[in-house]
Amino acid sequence: MIIAHCIACYLWKIRQTKRIALQQAASWEKDLILTHLKDLPSWVHFPDSERVEWINKVIYQLWPNIARFANRFIKNVIEPEIKAHLPSPLHLFTFQEIDIGTIPLRLGGIKVYTENVGRDKIIIDADVAYAGDCNFVIYFGPFKGGLRQIQLKIYANSCVLPDLIKR
Repeated sequence: MIIAHCIACYLWKIRQTKRIALQQAASWEKDLILTHLKDLPSWVHFPDSERVEWINKVIYQLWPNIARFANRFIKNVIEPEIKAHLPSPLHLFTFQEIDIGTIPLRLGGIKVYTENVGRDKIIIDADVAYAGDCNFVIYFGPFKGGLRQIQLKIYANSCVLPDLIKR
């Protein structure tokens, strides 16, 4: 009788330990999910946002061309603009290396508002994320600086006015 009672207590203790471990794991899983909830794309949070994976595939294919364009744009437009706004002794500013990397930006979701919006404008919300392997090196006279591996999360709201596009 005493042996049966000891075995029952031992088995109960094992079950209790397993139950506590499962409860802890479930609570950790809930915390983990809640922690990473903000990283999910907007179409998960807002069902009226459109999933735009096809646009991400297009961006992926175009990324080498986008990188070449960005390189020329930064060198020919941004750099002269920065130099123009700097005092004359500081005109030594140059971009030595411009590389936006091989990892393209991603759109998480897009929503176009159609209700309570006049016919003279288009309102678009876009969820943009970029966690790229970029590399920018700048020289500012004798000083050298740089930027690597940027991570951006942008929630953009834009209003397009078709009247401005008319000829």
